[in-house]
Amino acid sequence: MEKIRKRYILIESAVALQMDFEKEFCRALLNFSGVINYSKMNLKIIDKKNSSFIVRCNLDMIQELIVALSIIKDEKIGEAFYTIKSSGTISGLKRNL
Repeated sequence: MEKIRKRYILIESAVALQMDFEKEFCRALLNFSGVINYSKMNLKIIDKKNSSFIVRCNLDMIQELIVALSIIKDEKIGEAFYTIKSSGTISGLKRNL
C-alpha cells in the first residue's frame, strides 16, 4: 500500500476567526469543490491563531485547495482567504504563524 503524502498550508483570513469558523470554512470548500474532491483532500485544520491557520491536505489535491481558497469570498469583505506558505512539515509553517 502506497503512503499518502500530505502538505501543510498556512492560510491567512482577511478577518479575525470566529468560533464557528471551522464549520463555515469546511462548508464553503464543500460547496465549491464537491463531495468527491472534498473527501480526496482529506482536509484537517491543525492549528489556528488570530487570523491565521494551518490546514493539512493530501499532496495530490493541493492545487484544488489553493484554487478553492482563492475563489471563496465573503459578502462583506470580498476575498476571504490568502495562501501564505506551503510546506511538507508543520514545524516549517509554525515559525511563520
